[in-house]
Amino acid sequence: MPDASVVLAWSPTCPHCKAMMPLVEGVARDFEGRVRYQSLNVAENPDAARALAVRAVPTLVALSGSTVLGRHLGAGGEGVVRGLFQSALDGTRPVSRPAAGRGLPVFAAVALGALAWWTGEVAVLGTAAVGVLAWGIWPRGGAAR
Repeated sequence: MPDASVVLAWSPTCPHCKAMMPLVEGVARDFEGRVRYQSLNVAENPDAARALAVRAVPTLVALSGSTVLGRHLGAGGEGVVRGLFQSALDGTRPVSRPAAGRGLPVFAAVALGALAWWTGEVAVLGTAAVGVLAWGIWPRGGAAR
């Protein structure tokens, strides 16, 4: 049996888990015989979920033996799933990529800042601009850690 494995931690009440299962199972078939796929129902196996530090579902965990190489929290696309399977197979950590879509929040922050300056409502709109800017540049979930 391969030393590489990917675990999908899920809950029967989670709609995102149910939507992600067919995708993960399809990718698992492509890696069959090279990467072991394990489905972990966290409601039935809370101790195993704790051992893998699963705090929310769905969570995908790539392992080499007992070493966690990477994880993805939340629903993800085929690229994310394949990346974790490949990472487990190679025994390497997945490549972290910056979260996509930061341009719009940054643009919105600049627009709010300009509006705050133009209207003189610096206290309200300026604070909103800073908040939106922080949201736009702060690292978000999804990258393998």
